[in-house]
Amino acid sequence: MESPVWIDGKKYWELPKAWFNDFVERALAKYSKVYVIQPYREQEKCSPTCQNAIGHECQCSCMGLYHGAGNDGSWLEVSDTFATRWADHELACRLMTAKP
Repeated sequence: MESPVWIDGKKYWELPKAWFNDFVERALAKYSKVYVIQPYREQEKCSPTCQNAIGHECQCSCMGLYHGAGNDGSWLEVSDTFATRWADHELACRLMTAKP
């Protein structure tokens, strides 16, 4: 079984993934609130129809950001109407509170 690791230079604990839910439940039971910092990757969504468009009308979830720009190879085309890609790893901070 893995154990938590203390990251000395940055002063935080890194927990095994399998411990996450139990840790959060115990921390909420004891403190009522807990900040969780975890990896996060934003998913972008668009469509080949939008990326290959010639006109100005865009009804895609990208809100025109990639309209007519084509696919530079970073997009995974799932179908004729859906393409996705993931951004670089970031860190997200969430404040979790115990339910009353």
